[in-house]
Amino acid sequence: MNVYAAGAAYGLLVIRRKDLKEAMVAHGVTNLGLGLYVLATGSCVSGRDIRLCH
Repeated sequence: MNVYAAGAAYGLLVIRRKDLKEAMVAHGVTNLGLGLYVLATGSCVSGRDIRLCH
């Protein structure tokens, strides 16, 4: 999922649920997952490509 799709998904979540907190939690869970991915693989996710962290 790219960053634009993720943003759209969070926006739709706010519109459908009428609750900003749920979108904030979803964003936090996404960031946690990406952080764990980076720690486990040593790779960074940057937009459309995956590259090594420096």
